[in-house]
Amino acid sequence: GAERFFRICFTLLMALLSAISIIVWIGCRAAGAIGTTDPTWERFFPLLEILFPYMPLICLTALAGAALNVRRHFLTPAIAPTTLNLCWMAALLLGASRFGIFAVAFAILVSGAIQLAMNLFTLPRYGIRVGLAWDPRHEGVGRVSRMVLPMVAGLAATQLNIVVDGLIAQFCVPGTGA
Repeated sequence: GAERFFRICFTLLMALLSAISIIVWIGCRAAGAIGTTDPTWERFFPLLEILFPYMPLICLTALAGAALNVRRHFLTPAIAPTTLNLCWMAALLLGASRFGIFAVAFAILVSGAIQLAMNLFTLPRYGIRVGLAWDPRHEGVGRVSRMVLPMVAGLAATQLNIVVDGLIAQFCVPGTGA
């Protein structure tokens, strides 16, 4: 039923986003190995390595939060994002003087894990067993994919526009860019 479908969606989403994260990590490692003289890019790739795994964590958190909302539990999904601010502030107070921006990057990653854990540990109390189930041919997966793809395409267009605007500002403005 619905519980199995949740586990299937969770497993497939985790596999897809983890694969993307690994590809990005390999790309960052390759780009870092090539090296650059621009200090901005020298920081960019190590930070991206640290921060990109936040994406699967927070997307899985959203899925778990949605399942809780369906069960009419709103508190945990509503409170979980506050951990981002708490971890961020703790990093600024405790580690930023020594580790700089990397302390904040690790704190963001840790907050993603905490948010996911909060939602996953709450699910069983509302009748949803947490586990993995691999069934990419499940009828619901195709239905969800068909509904999500147009939304992803629309959001991708917006994000692509932001990237292009940033590149135009960076490379077309005389001097150091914008």
